Amino acid sequence: MCRQHALFPMKDLFAELAKRPPLDRLSVASLEPSDGDGKCQRQDPSFVDPEDVVFLAGLPRINTLDCYLQSTSDWTSLSSQLLAIPFKNLRHLKLYGGMVKRNDTYYKADGDATVRSLTLFLQALRPACPLEDMDIRVLKAAAVTTPVLQDLFSAIGAFHASLDACFLEIDAPSSVDTPPVTMDALTPLLPVRMHGLALSHTAVDLGTADVHALAEAWGAALRWLLLGQRAARTVPRVPLGALPELFGALWQIQELGLRVHDDAPTYPGQCCGRSEELDLGYSALEPANFARAAEFLVDTCPCYSMRLADPRDKAVGVLWERAVDKAENGQWERARAREEARRE
Repeated sequence: MCRQHALFPMKDLFAELAKRPPLDRLSVASLEPSDGDGKCQRQDPSFVDPEDVVFLAGLPRINTLDCYLQSTSDWTSLSSQLLAIPFKNLRHLKLYGGMVKRNDTYYKADGDATVRSLTLFLQALRPACPLEDMDIRVLKAAAVTTPVLQDLFSAIGAFHASLDACFLEIDAPSSVDTPPVTMDALTPLLPVRMHGLALSHTAVDLGTADVHALAEAWGAALRWLLLGQRAARTVPRVPLGALPELFGALWQIQELGLRVHDDAPTYPGQCCGRSEELDLGYSALEPANFARAAEFLVDTCPCYSMRLADPRDKAVGVLWERAVDKAENGQWERARAREEARRE
């Protein structure tokens, strides 16, 4: 089987495909501009509209599609258009959205319109495409509402029987008048084999039991989990002392983002996990307790990077970094003291 790979900006799509006969051998369509080395330039996307999608659906061997959706287009009729010529062999999908282009300048797209376009695209694919992996990114969009996000979660969840891997990133804040994302909104994603979920700037309201439920559903595959750590609209409901157990459940995790509150935890007796990055975002930790909190985290779930910030005071991040550095330098002495106390 001949496998051909097309990499070109959308404006040259039809001309480029015409140079690559026969079209029935084309299996990978990466509709992104590239530099001279073939590296994708996400900051200058090629926007795809429904007409382009219908054209690509007619190519019989397309099994991989990588594209940036034009959120200002009308996607409501795509399902009926694809009924006649669906992507029968599509198995690998990367969808991006979040910007619009006007007069050679890029702007943040309407958040809800962007998410709806992605949702409608997935709903149009669902009857015919048993997707095996999916990567959905909303990049730097304007504010979104929770009901619209939940519709996207449901559209993704509909593929759970065939999906081996799913990555989802929503880089957009919540609208001021929308409720936060709760466990009810995330429930459609629980059957999906999630490898990454990022809702860093979205208002999220989850308790310890909720995060444990996510860990139980996705822990075997999850690489990054970012749950509203950069949105300060809700009161954190996960205590600092719960993090070691969470790391133990998320044993493949590389990056965890979560807002916590200080519950004056004590050392649980062992190191419970290790990760590349822990982002505590806008957590409710008082600077006066930074030393104790940093020592607890360094001793129980050490990470290569531990971040904390305050949107009102940049000095908080600096004070936290100093506390972490000091805690790491004193880790051996604390371990020796605990061992001596145990022997006594």
